[in-house]
Amino acid sequence: MFEEIQQMIPGQKFNFRNDQQITDFCLPLGIINKIKTGEQSDGTFKNEIQLRVWKYTTCEEWEEMYLCVEINGQPLPVHQPSPHIIYITTHCVLEEYSYNRIVISSPRPETLQNYAFGLSLVARISPSETIAKYPLGEVYNTKDLVRHALTGSVRRIYTLYIACHVTKKTIKMPTRGIHCTHPEVFELETFLKDMQYHLQWKCPVCGKIVKYKDLVIDAFLKQSSSEGKTTFVFHKHRVENELFDATSDEIACEEEVII
Repeated sequence: MFEEIQQMIPGQKFNFRNDQQITDFCLPLGIINKIKTGEQSDGTFKNEIQLRVWKYTTCEEWEEMYLCVEINGQPLPVHQPSPHIIYITTHCVLEEYSYNRIVISSPRPETLQNYAFGLSLVARISPSETIAKYPLGEVYNTKDLVRHALTGSVRRIYTLYIACHVTKKTIKMPTRGIHCTHPEVFELETFLKDMQYHLQWKCPVCGKIVKYKDLVIDAFLKQSSSEGKTTFVFHKHRVENELFDATSDEIACEEEVII
């Protein structure tokens, strides 16, 4: 996550010549000072030069893209498919009147159609800082979502686990998108760490496109998590000695397994 401080190179479409996009830029003293004053004890920077790539058409879902980036002749390690955000500060010459050259190429240049790029000075915000600065709303709709998942189904039982699929630990901030219809949740901070280099986010459960403002905390599961509960078994009510009614809307939490 980040907040833009100053635009350095306005957004522009890729225009490859000899299979490369070459851009030279000079850092003004004001930007250099902002970068150096934000240097951390571990050598990282709070304020960074950010290369940002985004889809400029109205297409809802962005296709994967493939980038290779060099700064001043030094290749940067870029994952493939590529993220939308790459920080290049440590590879730049941070001296006034010195020029820096960025060279962008692609093993699959067709994936960059309808994409643009730009450079900005930004202030980086960690996932934990984001959560503290922009707290999310809470919802109490766990049973409603389970009911929706079981409606019209011959299934009578729905098991819900609140363990992070990445860290394998109990989820402390059980999160889903406000428009998601699944009961399953994910760990908020882990999700933000995964998405911090992307401009388009997707729910890790259903793949639906989400923004930070669309995320909500499941209050029931959050409280249960704080009590050490990790597994829930929901079931439809049934009357003894009567046939099971698959269309029944009644849902109960039958069991809580405490680990």
